[in-house]
Amino acid sequence: MMIRRSPGLLALACALTPATLAAQSVRLSVDGLRDDIPATHLTWSLQATAQPLPPLYITFGVRQLRVEQDPFHGLARLEETLETGFAEAAALLGQRAALTGRVALNRPGDGETDGEYLIRGQYAVPFGAAPHAVTTTFVLEAGRARELAVATAIAQKIAYDRLAGGLDLRAGERVSGAARLIRDSYSDDNRTLQGYAYGLLQVVKAPSISMGYAWSFADSDRDNWRATGSTFDAATQTWEYEYFYDPYFTPLEERGHAGLAAFNWSSAGGATLAASVNVPFASRGLRQVSPQWGTTPQPPSYGYYTATGILPLQAGVSASLPLLPGLNAAARYDFFSKSYYSYQAGGVSLQYSF
Repeated sequence: MMIRRSPGLLALACALTPATLAAQSVRLSVDGLRDDIPATHLTWSLQATAQPLPPLYITFGVRQLRVEQDPFHGLARLEETLETGFAEAAALLGQRAALTGRVALNRPGDGETDGEYLIRGQYAVPFGAAPHAVTTTFVLEAGRARELAVATAIAQKIAYDRLAGGLDLRAGERVSGAARLIRDSYSDDNRTLQGYAYGLLQVVKAPSISMGYAWSFADSDRDNWRATGSTFDAATQTWEYEYFYDPYFTPLEERGHAGLAAFNWSSAGGATLAASVNVPFASRGLRQVSPQWGTTPQPPSYGYYTATGILPLQAGVSASLPLLPGLNAAARYDFFSKSYYSYQAGGVSLQYSF
């Protein structure tokens, strides 16, 4: 799937302040408009850790992302870092709707800045009565963001336009789930389509521990995996080839299954601690046949094969602490790892709820 870096980590955090809504209102929740952890992944934040949305909140934060990327045969190594400052605001619109917006400024290693934005609308439809009430929340997102999947994308400042839609589901206090369909369009007329669905069941109430399952898919109009360099060996009269996703990652007919776990704890004073992990157990997708050596400067094309075990391991942890009435501080760390690159992100933020 598509699936979103030098030492030192700082990335995004969007703390959520629990708020008591009117008894007749639906349970709208928000998990922060963060950049999805990139590349061949499930582009979700676990709704089991989301809190009811305050009537209005504003968040300011900073983050740092680090990607370490290897070429196909380890001939070279790339590392890129991206620092970002962001602001986010969300508001309830009546009892069933919410609107959230986010703007950010990115500063890569060369110091040049660029911007991104994202807008999300939510509308909730409740069914039944407590304790067995079911709430379906319809979600629509649109925006423009930096491609963070591989180091080459950060170095070349690749961006895309995103349109996404789907729904979130809550059944009582123990069952939650979500589904999304996401379309990303690039300036070179390439597009990626990805989707996912997952479900979670709370198995322990306090502190909350949930377990679940996720399915995902991703595909691209055009493949960017290519030979980006070669080295001539005079002794053997052969060329050794080097490969990258250049300039950004493109999934091809990827499908995957993963096990999920989420932990959420909150104190009587309002402090929170949350963690989640995504462990893939079956996945497949198309990959180009990539010969290591040849007799020409560019490798010949041998088509594609089906690769397995392509989804990454993902994990994240976040914490928030109330400083003053309505003011929370938060921190978050995310980890992502697959065979040819890894991603780490950490950050801090301040959120004020009105």
